[in-house]
Amino acid sequence: MKTLSVCMIVRNEEKTLENAIKNIHLFADQLVIVDTGSTDKTVEIAKKYTNEVYFFEWCDNFAAAQNFATSFSKCDFDTKWDADFEIDANSANRILQAKKNDFDGSNLIYFTWVIEHGDKGEPRKSVVREFIFKKDDFEYKYPIHVAITPKDKTIIKSSVHRDVVIHHMKDRVEKKGRYTQTMRLVKERVKKYPNEIRFVFYLGEELMFENLYKEAIPIWKKYIKLCEDQNSEIAMIANEKLLRCYLGLDKIKKAFKLSKKKYKQYSNFPRYILIYADILSLINIDEAIGSYEKYISMNYSSIDTFSGFDIERFYVYPRIILGKYYLSIGKKKEANIFLNEALNKTTQSKTKLDINNLLLK
Repeated sequence: MKTLSVCMIVRNEEKTLENAIKNIHLFADQLVIVDTGSTDKTVEIAKKYTNEVYFFEWCDNFAAAQNFATSFSKCDFDTKWDADFEIDANSANRILQAKKNDFDGSNLIYFTWVIEHGDKGEPRKSVVREFIFKKDDFEYKYPIHVAITPKDKTIIKSSVHRDVVIHHMKDRVEKKGRYTQTMRLVKERVKKYPNEIRFVFYLGEELMFENLYKEAIPIWKKYIKLCEDQNSEIAMIANEKLLRCYLGLDKIKKAFKLSKKKYKQYSNFPRYILIYADILSLINIDEAIGSYEKYISMNYSSIDTFSGFDIERFYVYPRIILGKYYLSIGKKKEANIFLNEALNKTTQSKTKLDINNLLLK
């Protein structure tokens, strides 16, 4: 059976670290924790779970720190892990079973990563992401976003285990300093390597996260130009993000003109149909309904994409739009179908209240 290590870097993680590592022993043969300058009880907590606690002087380079941690691994495979991740015993045991099966001969293994949660902790937004990799085939190369990179001549053989669920229990307020740091490092990287497509994308996302839509627009335009020859889904997502920036600035006419221009190219992508419907609804809701109905008929779900699935955005929201519309034209039966579907899936208490009020009409 292959062996598996978890090698992680930490700093001031006393609030989350114990929950992050308490089930690691169920699937991992080795736990390595590298501290980069904690001033709280992080190191004390780490030593409760492993004898392998090391120290690294922070140098503004996540890859350097992560590679330092990985250098202590004695195993065949390593696991990407952060101090605000959580895994329950069921998912941990599924990793153990996959390990017993030698990960089906794969050298890169993907799990479901829940990155946002509803009011009661239920999954709201998830993405399929790589977590386990064969140590001899991959390395950490870039200074931020600790993405693993295949080494020269590595042939990637991946497998996806959607039934293994990792929860990212991030606190946006608590981690504000980390987001500021990330923005700075991304901007520095793009300034130094302006055509490095990975970081142009990261910069666009970081700017949107801060609602800096005006600054994000030229970044997405540049990214779209750089990825013209790549996977069409990647280009579609970049165009969708550009349209969202225009909407964020209330540039509805500009968004509509661009969305119509790209419609034929991306009309087979549900996400594009949805953003197109959103834009059209701001101009003529009657004409937008057909696009919302087309989107619903495409049965877009979390299993269809590696780019992130927000159940409120991609499932609940369009059904509420359709429910409201059918109520407005007196088709209560049709409205109730969509509203009940939304009610059964929403993770937000306020949304449930709003839907119930609509169902009473």
